Amino acid sequence: NPQDSHGDYTIKISSDGDVTASYFVHKAVLAFAETRKSEYFERLLSTQLSIKENESCVSNIDLMPSAASAFPTMLDFICFNVSRCNHADIDINSSNAVALRQLANYFGVRELH
Repeated sequence: NPQDSHGDYTIKISSDGDVTASYFVHKAVLAFAETRKSEYFERLLSTQLSIKENESCVSNIDLMPSAASAFPTMLDFICFNVSRCNHADIDINSSNAVALRQLANYFGVRELH
């Protein structure tokens, strides 16, 4: 619920055509968070062009199932500074490492490479 999270942007993830999850996020954190930002969202949210996602504050993103299940881990990585929390809070392991690398490349999260 966006009111509970105080988010100002929604990311809807789908896999195989079905919406699997919605994430309510803060544009400023996603696009402008020091070294952990997403270059994809930085470009999208800082453009002056009239883009549907900017006007509706919703991105609809279709991902392969493995990437869709790893997406919340990438969001945690962007939004939470690991040096300030327990490393176990962000679940990067051998089962999601390949999907996280693919997401990092696609969304331009350099620190996650």
